Amino acid sequence: MTLADTLHTQPPSLPGEEWRTVPEYEDAYMVSSLGRVWSRPRFKSRGGLLSPRLSGGYPAITLSRRSRYRTTHVHRLVMAAFVGPLPEGMQTRHLDGNPENNRLDNLAYGTVSENMRDRRRHGTDPQANKTHCPQGHRLSGDNLLPTKLRQGIRQCLTCARTRWRAANRRKAGLRAACPACGKEVLASNLARHRRTHARPMGDLP
Repeated sequence: MTLADTLHTQPPSLPGEEWRTVPEYEDAYMVSSLGRVWSRPRFKSRGGLLSPRLSGGYPAITLSRRSRYRTTHVHRLVMAAFVGPLPEGMQTRHLDGNPENNRLDNLAYGTVSENMRDRRRHGTDPQANKTHCPQGHRLSGDNLLPTKLRQGIRQCLTCARTRWRAANRRKAGLRAACPACGKEVLASNLARHRRTHARPMGDLP
């Protein structure tokens, strides 16, 4: 079978199913509006419909070309082929809450916050029902870490501050003053720092 033959080979379609080539793999793979992925017959590959495996709870397949392999989630392939590249800072939403339903009409790009609201609405957010952290601090209001909250993660600010203070104390305890110049450096670097005082400065210009 020649390359020209493989490019004209088409995948089997179901009623209402539309196929498009996978971006960056146009000569090797196609993905459908129903979330199916098809591999073109080519050298050392019989091609055919691919069977996804779950990765992180989402169906994923491994693409290969020129002995290079890349594993990606099926929903990303569907959106890239039918909608376009994933905008920076956004995620792919499964509108019905089912991560295995990769039909085009069930997918949409959205922000992290929109994705988290979807999870809470569908009852698939494991953090949604947590009211307190393991240390007993409430997980609400001004006790949520802002940087994590923007990612849709409810993390205890009180515990985070406790960890920061402990890390700063450890860091302070690891510092030592150089007897030659009085500069504070990490204790592990003190010997190296002291050697810099013993180096000849060379002839001045």
